[in-house]
Amino acid sequence: MASMHENELACHIALSQSLLSSGSLVRLVKACGSAQAAWGASQTLLKEHLTEKQVEKLSDAQNRLQPAKMLATFTQLGIQAVPIEDPAYPALLKFSHNPPFLLYIRGNTTILHQKTLAVVGTRRFTEYGSRVVDKLITEVASAQPCIVSGLAAGIDTLAHQAALKHALPTVAVFGTGIDQIYPRANEGLSQQILDSGGALMSEFPLGFPGEKYTFPLRNRIIAGMSEGTLVIEGSVKSGALITARVALDENRQVMAVPGNIFSPTAQGPNYLIQEGATPVDKGEDILHALGWETVSAASKAQSKQNADEDLSRYDQLSDREQHVLNVVGYEPTSFDEIQSQRQEVTVMDLQAVLTMLELQGFINALPGAKFCRI
Repeated sequence: MASMHENELACHIALSQSLLSSGSLVRLVKACGSAQAAWGASQTLLKEHLTEKQVEKLSDAQNRLQPAKMLATFTQLGIQAVPIEDPAYPALLKFSHNPPFLLYIRGNTTILHQKTLAVVGTRRFTEYGSRVVDKLITEVASAQPCIVSGLAAGIDTLAHQAALKHALPTVAVFGTGIDQIYPRANEGLSQQILDSGGALMSEFPLGFPGEKYTFPLRNRIIAGMSEGTLVIEGSVKSGALITARVALDENRQVMAVPGNIFSPTAQGPNYLIQEGATPVDKGEDILHALGWETVSAASKAQSKQNADEDLSRYDQLSDREQHVLNVVGYEPTSFDEIQSQRQEVTVMDLQAVLTMLELQGFINALPGAKFCRI
């Protein structure tokens, strides 16, 4: 026979599957005293707390769902159902304006209670955005934050990958059911997140497909559970800006990476900075904004040493190598553009110089005969 706790949890799951809004379910359970009481409530009682349409939805769920079987299914699949009252529920999210009634989680729930940083941005990232993600997550790794993002293509994917690279815990929040990996290309990444001690999270039922409205709902979870939200590239109408606005509404830190004013992907972050977001160009800016541990004296000394070494390496380049390097930008620069500014260098010599600069770690060669500074 199921325990009282199991019955209560099973009824939480069944209520969640009714697709009533989280706010309505939270109020209903509070009014009824428990999830079990709410699930078994009469039509008369339900009508005191829900609209007629909501009563119809819940009545339909009561007729077709069997809470105990549903709980067994989730247990068998290794999915934890975490109601808002559960100690495992992220504390910051619990006290946000519109917290999910229940979360479905695969993986490690303990990481939900440490430092959390949301990293979001456009699906159509640039080489600049890719390098920024790696640089900033590398530079905040000493604080051991949990990196929260949405597993979407683009900056989200890069953020999860950078977290894994630096052995940081990471949480992927879905805009679909937790069994629906979107995009499918990230199935391998989602498994890596679990294998590394991270977590996958959703408020939607199993099998629930992504809809236009589910991803903004997902974004409120990303912002709500995070101490700060960092935006790296995106238009002013992107999902990343929705996440940032939610974070502002929750009085959380919003940080943005400034970008080229001519680049469409820089419009969102630049707009946020105009509206008061904290501009960041190094990890120390993030640590300071969130009040986390400052960079240690040893780290600062190491940074200075690295800068001195870079300058020394630059000074050891030939005049021709320095001149070519000065033409290559931090955004992708085409071979033709470099050649047009170094006309005294033959094509063959320029190819040789670029190869040497790449081998020495000053530039990266990109597809399409393009190059960028490291």
